[in-house]
Amino acid sequence: MGATEERRNRGSEPDAAEGIVRLVRTDPEWPDGLASIELEPAQLWLRGRASLLARPRRVAIVGSRAPTPYG
Repeated sequence: MGATEERRNRGSEPDAAEGIVRLVRTDPEWPDGLASIELEPAQLWLRGRASLLARPRRVAIVGSRAPTPYG
């Protein structure tokens, strides 16, 4: 079983069937650039090719599935 498949089987990933995986700091695909920020996230949820995170230019789309009036 490959690393991506292992991440999909961690149990807390309801969207794995849709190609969404969770990356944690110990994963080889974890972006090195995150270590340089003060509050490095504990995990990333990703849909797409994790290899693109190693490129110098990136775009992220952040949102909520259940927004509240607060945000």
